[in-house]
Amino acid sequence: MKKCQEVDERILLTFVGYLLSIGTMIISNHLQENDQKNKIQSKAQEELADLNAQLKEFENNLRPKNMNAYIGQKKVVRQLKLIIDSANIRSVLPEHIMFYGQPGLGKTTLASLISNELGAHLKTIAAPALQKSGDVVSLLINMEPNTILLLMKFIDSKHLWKR
Repeated sequence: MKKCQEVDERILLTFVGYLLSIGTMIISNHLQENDQKNKIQSKAQEELADLNAQLKEFENNLRPKNMNAYIGQKKVVRQLKLIIDSANIRSVLPEHIMFYGQPGLGKTTLASLISNELGAHLKTIAAPALQKSGDVVSLLINMEPNTILLLMKFIDSKHLWKR
């Protein structure tokens, strides 16, 4: 009887060892699969970031670098040149300039050109990032000197004024 118990215990221990080995292999394979998935995901994110950087560079290469290179909106460009020249003579940034219109008309490009011409930093903020009117105040208080602020779709975002 004792020998039978010892044999049963050995068989049981062997079986448990076998199960542990199988479990270890399954966990190891799972970890390797997760590691491979993470590597693939990480590589995809890097490639996406690289493509976004290339797209931004491509867009920047298409944009004019100064007001003289801007095509279209002749009346607006002429008025902006006067504002820029006046601001440069006085060594101050213009108080307020508001652009409005449909997407693709050059509002952001003009804002970028103004900042380039004035040697100022352009800070672009999308209106949805501003959750309440206090966010606007905080943004203005914390602005660096010599910074031009571009609020995108600010007037259309009436939700800001309800709070």
